[in-house]
Amino acid sequence: MSGRALLRFHSGDAHRYAKIAMMMRARKTCRLSLLAFTLLGGLSGCHKDSVTANPQHDRQTEVRREEDCADPQWKSANLGLWYNICSGGQH
Repeated sequence: MSGRALLRFHSGDAHRYAKIAMMMRARKTCRLSLLAFTLLGGLSGCHKDSVTANPQHDRQTEVRREEDCADPQWKSANLGLWYNICSGGQH
């Protein structure tokens, strides 16, 4: 086999291997994109509205809020929260 034929053989293989490598990268990118979309789609179903409400917990929170709002020491220590929570956000 002459040197020129050997050179042609190697350059053809390099081109073929480059195409194969490019196709493999494209497949990997496609798989990763599909995985990311699947995960994001699954997480989009996990929002606060899907959690069932607990009326007892809500009542306990309301009682605690009323106690904290009535406490002058809590008001002075948490004045910003007091204005937002206890005065209804109205100044």
